[in-house]
Amino acid sequence: MPNASKRVLVAEDNFGLAHVLQYNLEEKGFNVTVAHDGKEALEFARREQFDIVLTDHEMPKMTGVELCTHLREMPEYAKTPLVMVTAREIELDCDDLTARLGFDAILPKPYSPDQLLKMVEKLLAEEVAPSP
Repeated sequence: MPNASKRVLVAEDNFGLAHVLQYNLEEKGFNVTVAHDGKEALEFARREQFDIVLTDHEMPKMTGVELCTHLREMPEYAKTPLVMVTAREIELDCDDLTARLGFDAILPKPYSPDQLLKMVEKLLAEEVAPSP
C-alpha cells in the first residue's frame, strides 16, 4: 500500500470520532497514532516523527492551536502539514491561524471521514511531489 509508510497523528478527544478516523485512515494504509488530548499529542510528537497532524481545536489539557504552536517551534515539524477540525470555525480567525501557524486546512465540523481522507491524501501527495 502506498500510504503504509505515512504516519498520521490524530489528536481528538471524542473517542468515537477518533476511532472512526483511525479506522478509515488505517483502511487506506496509513500508520495512525491517536492522542485524546493536546498534551498527549505533543508527547507523541516529541517521541516520534509524523508526516501529518490532524487535530481537534477544543481538547482537554491543550487546545489544537496550542499544540500546533508547540509543533511549529520544533524544527522537525516546521513544514509538516497541519489540519485542524473545529465546530467553532466561525469564532476563530482562520486567516490569522493559517498565516501564523501554517495550517494547511481548517475543516469545520461536521465533516465526512471521506472528505478528511481525501484531504490527507492530497496534502501528503503535495509533500512528495517534485517542485517545478
